[in-house]
Amino acid sequence: MLSSFLSVLPDPSAANEAFSKGLDLIISLLEDGDSTASNLLTAGMKEFNTTYALVMAGITLVLALAGCFFGYKLSRLFMTLTGFLAGLFIGAFVAVKFLDASNGIFLLCAIAGGLIFSIFAYTIYQAGIFVLCFFLSFSVSANLVPLEGSIRFFVCLVIGFVAGTLAIKYVRTMIILTSGISCAYVAARSLVKLGPLTGIAFFKQSYAMAASFLALCFLGCLIQFLTTSDSDSRDKRKKRK
Repeated sequence: MLSSFLSVLPDPSAANEAFSKGLDLIISLLEDGDSTASNLLTAGMKEFNTTYALVMAGITLVLALAGCFFGYKLSRLFMTLTGFLAGLFIGAFVAVKFLDASNGIFLLCAIAGGLIFSIFAYTIYQAGIFVLCFFLSFSVSANLVPLEGSIRFFVCLVIGFVAGTLAIKYVRTMIILTSGISCAYVAARSLVKLGPLTGIAFFKQSYAMAASFLALCFLGCLIQFLTTSDSDSRDKRKKRK
């Protein structure tokens, strides 16, 4: 769902590293040249680097908070997005594994897979619910399960499958829990990344990530439970029939 979608966005910390390497390379080429030009280029690149990181972390934070506090109400939209992302990866896998993995074929298969699965998730309600909760649970458990390698992948796969299966029967409860937890994690991670850039002291502390995650998780789930009801779930099912 949203957390899966957010994972596709560029990582501000990775961007920092990439820009820093590029900056070092360019500056090294100018070392024998004009020192004034070198200093101006250094300042300009660092400013762009910081601005890019702030913008990307801010966008990620806004989307994550929307999922954390309004995940159930926006579930129809998120089902479509999750289906598109799932189809995107499956289409790309098919292109690499079974077809000529040229740029054109790869892109075509990825987009076609994304469109097919997004339509599938949107039109078939129970399938959309399963895919949504599966990917929410899988994505957050991949970051929280303290295991490595194939064992972690298998455990996360089981967690996602169990959550998706339970969601078919307990729609509202599972969407709220999975969206609240997974999006709270993404939002907390974004806040910790924004902290050093904005000078907020709290987010520089070692406990900032855990404290932000737990607080957002509790508030997000609580607000969703208080602002929705089981009748909303029944109404959605009737509309889809």
